[in-house]
Amino acid sequence: ALALSGNGGRGGLGLSGAIERLSPIVKPCKDVASVLTSIPEEQIFERSIVGRRPTQTWLSPRKRVALVGDAAHGMHPNIGQGANTGFESVRNLIRALAECEGDLRAGLATYERGHKPRADLVQSFANLMGCVQSQQKELLPKEVVLQLLDWINTDDDAKLPTEEALDIIRKFDPLSQQGVSLII
Repeated sequence: ALALSGNGGRGGLGLSGAIERLSPIVKPCKDVASVLTSIPEEQIFERSIVGRRPTQTWLSPRKRVALVGDAAHGMHPNIGQGANTGFESVRNLIRALAECEGDLRAGLATYERGHKPRADLVQSFANLMGCVQSQQKELLPKEVVLQLLDWINTDDDAKLPTEEALDIIRKFDPLSQQGVSLII
């Protein structure tokens, strides 16, 4: 199911208002702003970027199949962590299966239990930063964003941001933000 807020999932060729919406974003770069204003609006393709909320589980009902990568935690592309989180999933799945002594269900449960909390936070942070990008407003203090990016990029739970920052991300509802398209 597709749940939409604000722009109603807007996207396509020649949508009116595209130049008006893009102008504030590209304004700091005069060359890009100049190119934008020189293109007829009916030739501009506006892409609606879609995020996805974390799923309740990555395991099938009988616990014999697990989701991995984008199937498990597809995310808004703005923080560039989709592939990295997918690599982490594969690493964690291989470890869990290597240590499960032939008990596939136990191995898949270990994989989900060990990696899903981190992947959920990265996915939720990507949604939040996607909203920051599309709305051009600060939803988290810059120092918290930098803490989160440092933690994500180092995969080091010793660098986990403050509980307050994590709580903001866990409670963030992208559908409460204007102009968000989200698959749920």
